[in-house]
Amino acid sequence: MKFVHPEILWGLGAVAIPVIVHLFNFRKFKKVLFPNVAFLQEIQQETKSKSKLKHLLILISRMFAVACIVLAFAQPYVPIAGDLAGGGNKAISIFIDNSFSMEADGERGELLEQAKAKAISLVEAHQPSDKFQLLTNDFEGRHQRLVSKDEIIQLIQEVKPSASTRKWSEVFLRQNDLLQKSSLNSKVAYLVTDGQKNRIDAVDLSPDSSIVYRAVIENGKSVSNLSVDSVWFSTPVRQLNQTEVLWVKVTNRSNDDRENVSIHLKINGQQKSVATATIPARSSVEVELSFTNTESGLKSAEVAVDDNPIVFDNSYFFSYKVAPQIKIFEIKSSDLAENPFDLLLSGDAYFAVTSSTENAIDFSQINQNNLVILNQLKTIGSGLALELEKFILNGGSVWLIPHSQGDFLSYNELLSSCGASPYEGRMNYGMNPGNPVHQVNFDHYLLKGVLEKNGNSNEKVEYPIVGSFFKISNGNSEPIMSMLGGESFITSASHGGGRIYTSATSLQREESNFITHSFFPTLTLRIAEFSQNSDAIAYELGKEQAILLRNFTISNEQTFRLAKSGQEEIIPEHRSVGGNTEIFLHSDLSISGCYDLVIGDSIVNTVALNYSRLESDLDYATPSEIQNMMTDAGKNGISVLQADIETMASFADELENGKKYWLTMIIWALILLAIEILLIKYWR
Repeated sequence: MKFVHPEILWGLGAVAIPVIVHLFNFRKFKKVLFPNVAFLQEIQQETKSKSKLKHLLILISRMFAVACIVLAFAQPYVPIAGDLAGGGNKAISIFIDNSFSMEADGERGELLEQAKAKAISLVEAHQPSDKFQLLTNDFEGRHQRLVSKDEIIQLIQEVKPSASTRKWSEVFLRQNDLLQKSSLNSKVAYLVTDGQKNRIDAVDLSPDSSIVYRAVIENGKSVSNLSVDSVWFSTPVRQLNQTEVLWVKVTNRSNDDRENVSIHLKINGQQKSVATATIPARSSVEVELSFTNTESGLKSAEVAVDDNPIVFDNSYFFSYKVAPQIKIFEIKSSDLAENPFDLLLSGDAYFAVTSSTENAIDFSQINQNNLVILNQLKTIGSGLALELEKFILNGGSVWLIPHSQGDFLSYNELLSSCGASPYEGRMNYGMNPGNPVHQVNFDHYLLKGVLEKNGNSNEKVEYPIVGSFFKISNGNSEPIMSMLGGESFITSASHGGGRIYTSATSLQREESNFITHSFFPTLTLRIAEFSQNSDAIAYELGKEQAILLRNFTISNEQTFRLAKSGQEEIIPEHRSVGGNTEIFLHSDLSISGCYDLVIGDSIVNTVALNYSRLESDLDYATPSEIQNMMTDAGKNGISVLQADIETMASFADELENGKKYWLTMIIWALILLAIEILLIKYWR
């Protein structure tokens, strides 16, 4: 037992007052004449014995009554939740989970309203001199300070549902940051939430030993829910008038199978594809949707299912771009007798080709293209290598085709800077019989689906023959085609946002028959098609992230606008980096959908934002389960509580101030005084 005012215990010395009064009570008795002296002596002895007992009981009751009154003023208590009770002014951080899952119904109504009411009860259980911080999933700047009791109640009443969601470790870190800056010695962190299992990362929690942590849990009711979790294309870039395959992941988060679930795809507001699926309980399926892009430009797309009552995760938004043209910059040797690219690419308006010899390169043109073909240059200068590396980093593609008499050491300067496998030296087998291409990676995106049966039929496929070539070392590059001796014929390697392709041989007929083989136009067209920038098709709301606009800059006077028709609009932060522009997304936006990135009246990009799917799984952990999680993770300093609104105030008061006994002491003092009065009045 402890005392709020232990200095008052000195008052227990007042217990001596009844004793002193008792010892010095020289009460004079009135003499009464009585003829039978013997009988009087007997009566006097009996009266003195009863009087002593009576006075002793009165003394005891007075002593205990005085002691109880002193103890009541000292305010005794028994701490039940750490050593903070009665510890002076406190700094209290209260996190209210305002994510979408808190809009569900609990046993006593909507969870968010229950959480706000409990938070107010927690506040009211504290002293007016205590300081408070409110925290929500939004991590708002205005909440990063300690406020008074009245202010925190006002802030709690203003809390609204949010698209943001946080794991427990993120919340604890934010609470630690603020409470550690407080000069108050007693610090408490409350987390009021519904106890969703997928957000309780107990192992990652980093509690501070100077802070008392308490989680207040109010579980929601389990409901059936379907969610569209993600989408992705089977190929990295979109092509005009080509069949696209879109994969959709749909999850059934209930305990019952869902049959004949319809999945709809809309692009720019028009329905493009529909599929149905059966989704077993507590599992996911991947559904294939096919469609064709008949027009170029920016696309705003949505995949949706019909499901109630949880609707925020029924739609998944994404965006992409179909380029009207693919820009190719060919840098060729000045001594070429034959150039197959002239015939292959010049007749198709989809490919915009610019050519330059090695002696007349305009470096400023490089970044304006999707693909740079180094067509049999004898050497690659250090300046060109530097520009090409930047180009690849920013998302461009480069195809290196060596010259039969080229300086492979200068080639290696570019390859090494891009993390690609370098050339090792010159090999010569002769064209008869030559070294045939023996293995083709049909799983590589460049060649996937180019053969009707994926090259696995019994029909013999003829491959190119190679006589002389540069040997490519085994390293970071991925072989696309390999020769019989195990040497790579064509490889690819990623670097930054782009790729570099490396050929082992020139395009001269005396070195290989590659340019007369069907693989040459196939690879050329596929490399060109896949040279388009492959940007992220979707982003998550509530996260701080950056969108890169490659080869795009604006003046200091211009600003971007991120707008959704008729709903939200913000001016995002941006910065220019190396000829590119980065757009920063913060937590300002709260509605999912496709947003236009606008400069003036021009739309330069479309950005798709989706709600976090952490909220989709409405699987709750009970307070006892959460306490076991904390114990198993070694986080024994975190208490898990459960109380309804009616008892929350008294429960919180006991948590903060301990089990109080001052009222008990007052009651006992009154009882003892009543006993004293009864003894005096009725004991004759």
